[in-house]
Amino acid sequence: MPSSVRVRLFGEVDVEGEQADPTVRLRPLSRGLLARLALAQPGERLDTEELAKLLVVKVAPDITLAPDKLSSAQQQLRNAQWELRKRLGDGNGGAKLLGSGRRWVALDGARTDYREFLDAVDGGDGERARAIASRGEFLAGIDDPWTAAYRRTVEERLRALGPPADDAGSGRRELSAESTASPAGASGSGRARAPRPSRSWALKRAGLAALLVAVGAIGVAELVGDRAAVPDASKAPPDIAVDGEAVELGRKPSGRCQRLLPGASSPRVTAISAAGQTLGEVRTYYQPEQHRVCAKLVKPQGSPLHGELSHLALTLCGDHNRCARDWRAYRIDAGPVVVPSRDGCVSWRVSMADRAGKWPVRDRVGRTGCS
Repeated sequence: MPSSVRVRLFGEVDVEGEQADPTVRLRPLSRGLLARLALAQPGERLDTEELAKLLVVKVAPDITLAPDKLSSAQQQLRNAQWELRKRLGDGNGGAKLLGSGRRWVALDGARTDYREFLDAVDGGDGERARAIASRGEFLAGIDDPWTAAYRRTVEERLRALGPPADDAGSGRRELSAESTASPAGASGSGRARAPRPSRSWALKRAGLAALLVAVGAIGVAELVGDRAAVPDASKAPPDIAVDGEAVELGRKPSGRCQRLLPGASSPRVTAISAAGQTLGEVRTYYQPEQHRVCAKLVKPQGSPLHGELSHLALTLCGDHNRCARDWRAYRIDAGPVVVPSRDGCVSWRVSMADRAGKWPVRDRVGRTGCS
């Protein structure tokens, strides 16, 4: 029997359904916990210590905290679990919070509008997908770094749908109806005045003309090499917090750029060095038929960081400064990340931490294919 409890992630994160206790108002930490649990894979158990770091202290799970600070964060997380259990009701609706002692927690049996959105996109039902997304900002009010990858997924899926069906037809119907109607004030000779387009249709035409002018301006600027059209990864959100801690995003699927972009060019390799040593390489691959660029940040053989679990932050920006990111601790490489690029011009930014959490490479910015 399908669960009657549903987690809403578009708009204010909350629980919907008859079994939900309406007297319980979730606080921000409880909403963050609900969102993280709802976005986990089915059956996935999340470690409570890692959740305390991620949601309460807002640091990467592999960061070591002072015992008293960790204990306080875990207590706050337990309070949020208790509040969320109450909000879910008695569990008869098919959804409940599972946990084994204080070591892990999982959300079982709840539907999510995020999954419904993905299913609609995958099923080609763009109208339903847009209707779900129109309910509100995805993960509204939760601005933690871990949400960035999920927000990016929603944005990419919406872009993949393309624009909604053109409603210009309704304007044409208005014009047609007005054209065929008997004009008021016709002269006695029977000659009717020329029909005038409706005001709404005129506004639509004016808006379309303005849009075409704007698009044309962008295209001309790019063709003549206007530097405003050149991507700049330095303008992307920071991957290092003001306190020097790494900003960590959700784990991305690993893979090879050649598999993601069949027919891509041989990689362009830029060495990333510090103190006379090559620590990493930015490798970019351009697929001219798809107008896309894929990149990876690699710790090559010979790098003192090769094989060590250390934080890598790769940001890649392409056309109109649309950026993709992978910020997380890896042993070998970060990525792949893919962005649109009409001519292969991309900007990248990389940061690399060592095992001690120091930054031998911090906010290193470069461009590839922009000559």
